[in-house]
Amino acid sequence: FDASVGRANKQDHSVELVHGQPLLFGADNSMGIRLRGYELEVVQTADVDASELLIHDAHTPNPGLAQLLANMALPDMPVGTGVFRQVDRPTYESAMDDQVTRAQAKHGGGKPSLQSLFEQGDTWTVA
Repeated sequence: FDASVGRANKQDHSVELVHGQPLLFGADNSMGIRLRGYELEVVQTADVDASELLIHDAHTPNPGLAQLLANMALPDMPVGTGVFRQVDRPTYESAMDDQVTRAQAKHGGGKPSLQSLFEQGDTWTVA
């Protein structure tokens, strides 16, 4: 913990992930992160154009960027802190409620009897 976000090391060993902001860290934001192909790379901000720096997008539906950021580790990369990914997705509870509502709608909006559920669809008799 102290090696990455402890008071003495935080500035050079961690990068705060802020949606819509470039990934900058170090004294006076002298270092940044850029995406080169499918790899993240630490660069000196004085050596690259600002347009090359990776802009954090916490709302992208694809989890690939969040996975790359989560895999950053010392000593080669800073440790990411903040919101890695924030997307709106259905919860298990809402998906289950929707499934129950659709099933009840097939039976006139009410709860079907257990017997009617047994008798619907394909049935067979065991002799």
